[in-house]
Amino acid sequence: MTLGYVGFYVLPVLDPHNALGHVALTTGIFLLYVTGAYAARNIQHGKAFAVLVGFGLLYRLLLFPIEPSMSDDYHRYIWDGKVQAHGYNPYIYPPESDVLIHLKDPLYHNSINHPYLHSIYPPTSQWVFLLGYLSSSQSAMGLKAWLFLADLFTIFLLALFLKRRCRPPGYLLFYLWCPIPIIETMLDAHIDALAPPFLIAALLLAQRRRPYLTGAMMALAIMVKPLPIFLVPVLLWHFRWRRAFQCLLAMAIVGFLGYLPYLQAGPSMFVSIIRYSRHWHINGPFFKFFSQWYVSGDIRMVLGLVTIGVALIAPFLRLSLERRLLVPLAGYLMLTPTVYPWYFVWLAPFLAMTPTPWLFWFAGTISLVHTVHYFSSINGVWLLPGFLVCIEYIPIFLMIVVQAVPFFLRPWLRRWREQRWDRKAQPPPRIAPNETTF
Repeated sequence: MTLGYVGFYVLPVLDPHNALGHVALTTGIFLLYVTGAYAARNIQHGKAFAVLVGFGLLYRLLLFPIEPSMSDDYHRYIWDGKVQAHGYNPYIYPPESDVLIHLKDPLYHNSINHPYLHSIYPPTSQWVFLLGYLSSSQSAMGLKAWLFLADLFTIFLLALFLKRRCRPPGYLLFYLWCPIPIIETMLDAHIDALAPPFLIAALLLAQRRRPYLTGAMMALAIMVKPLPIFLVPVLLWHFRWRRAFQCLLAMAIVGFLGYLPYLQAGPSMFVSIIRYSRHWHINGPFFKFFSQWYVSGDIRMVLGLVTIGVALIAPFLRLSLERRLLVPLAGYLMLTPTVYPWYFVWLAPFLAMTPTPWLFWFAGTISLVHTVHYFSSINGVWLLPGFLVCIEYIPIFLMIVVQAVPFFLRPWLRRWREQRWDRKAQPPPRIAPNETTF
């Protein structure tokens, strides 16, 4: 695996487009990861475990100095930090605004994607953009340093979760060695790595019945990207009534304080998110399937309603809290029109908390999305071929069905068995001495 990560230094020389080589290298690392992490899953604390954890940290540090290659999002991150450092609101002025002309650097500014849009990223992300810019100006290294720190918190909180659940510490390797969060965070500097520590902290605090702190952590997670808002019903039902209100109150207060420095922008704070939800699409299986026959807007509305339905049903499932949180999170990623590889960073901690086959398949195939760079260079269309979407999602749906059917049939099977045993346990009818039976 170490040699695999070193290969990212050589990859730009061997593969000018960098897409097919990137996917091949990531897939090779993933196969080694699954084999090694599964073999070491039952390892206990000791020198051997410390060495394995050290390798997980080494993989991250190996990618730290490499310039991001599969995404240009980091240019927007740095620009938003730069704008804030000079006293401007990133929700008011898009990068192409003439008001910010004195901040534009031709070397970096032309690489910012969608310069006509206001910033789409919520306040928690904006704070880290600012810290990253103040740490290393227009280099991605400062941003990566803060993301690495967030990743360390994720690793620590996962270790704490496994200890509370009395599970072997070796389960931590399912996250620690997983190549997707390593590559998408430490190579391409995606901001999604900020969310897992807040989500896991909210989970641990909810298990200890701390509604205010749980609400605060959830608000900070939502202000990285809005995705965790679909997890809120699970936590509110977990607390019930008075504590649920306390949790919701803490979320509202922290959310208000987070947006307070940017309120001058007004509704423009949410314009880009709305445009993203209406127009972006790639690698969404249901959207890709139904868009062949139906209007895009109608499909998005229906899929959005189904996602909300999944979020409202999840609290009532007879599952552990972490599994109930996984249901709406996975439901969103299956139903949304847009699924990039770095979105899996949100699911990656569940590899350690509740390892299931479909999660590992998703981790191993989601990097196929990067081949869109190769296909777009050939035909000029930013579209992922349908056969790759099938390879990625059809096995996932089959695995979920295989897991879900016994779960939903279990109550009826139990009731049927109880009735059967009751009939067997009934004593035979008593016959009077003078009665004759035929």
